Amino acid sequence: MRKLTTLLLLLALGSLAFATLADDETPRPAEPGTLILIDSAGKELKVKSYKFTNGVRQLGWLASDKTDDRKEDKKEDKKEEKKDTNTRGKKGKTKAAASGPDALIVYEELKAVYTPGVQTLVPIDRIRSITFDKDKETMTVRAATSAKPEEDVTLAGTTAYRRINTVSVEADVDKGDDGIASLTFQSSGARAIKGIRFPAPKVQAEKSGRSAVVISLNGKTKRTHKVSDLTPLYAFRGGRQKTSGLLLFRKTLRVDVSKIKKIVASTEDRNDTVWQVVQKNDDDSTLTLLETGTVDGQQGQLLGLVGKVPAGYKLFPIIAIHSIHFDATEEPKEKEKDKEKDKEKDKEKDKDNKR
Repeated sequence: MRKLTTLLLLLALGSLAFATLADDETPRPAEPGTLILIDSAGKELKVKSYKFTNGVRQLGWLASDKTDDRKEDKKEDKKEEKKDTNTRGKKGKTKAAASGPDALIVYEELKAVYTPGVQTLVPIDRIRSITFDKDKETMTVRAATSAKPEEDVTLAGTTAYRRINTVSVEADVDKGDDGIASLTFQSSGARAIKGIRFPAPKVQAEKSGRSAVVISLNGKTKRTHKVSDLTPLYAFRGGRQKTSGLLLFRKTLRVDVSKIKKIVASTEDRNDTVWQVVQKNDDDSTLTLLETGTVDGQQGQLLGLVGKVPAGYKLFPIIAIHSIHFDATEEPKEKEKDKEKDKEKDKEKDKDNKR
């Protein structure tokens, strides 16, 4: 009887432990306005004054600025003629006003090459936690997509390469009578932090627009990305960023992305970017992409195409794009048909060679 009682007690304790673990799957949030940094020894350090100095980028195209950009650029040009400065006048915009919110940069590719990879950009206020595993050389990010923790998404990327999936935080730490020290916490190195916990995320429901499937190419590895509202992203003078519905092609062709059905990048090695562009009106042309040109009356540089994903955004550098399929939620199966056609062509060529 005692053995049975003991067994039942152990089972009850085991069930309680399991329930506790299940409840603890959602990271305990930091207090509003603070971060919890977990140092190399596993100690939690709460900091109130901090800033990310590495591993993030500003989502410039989301900057809340209602001024007329072209007018401000003209003002800036006149000022630069008189004085070499990086600041704007009192009436003009400041860089901070056009900087946009910060987002963590996550490279999800399994391999790193020397060409720019696809960036998943997770707004800081959507992140629940970041965990670094030194032994496995991974960074894991848990991001909220709604108010329900069970709907969170998890992103993982390698930290085996320098400057890939790394984070640095500069924080003010009270040292008592000695004063306040500005300390730097890094996710790499001998004293690398093990993780970061954030305040409870703030997520606003967004309506998804036009769907698209992007096939990226990283070395010889292809990956499929499902996004919505895929739009060209341009950079302008002063670091300002803006999305536009237009893609520019040689010589003066301007194509509205909303009219494009499919894009396939050329696999030939060349200096120019050549795309097969299939439009909804069945126009199928091989075009040379212009990565600089006039957009909305201003000279801009094409940074890539940016689309929405549950965790935030994905930025696709031009060189990383293998193909794009608009108005699709899955990679089209026509790829298999193309393979069969290629096999048939190869067979015909072999027959001709034998003859």
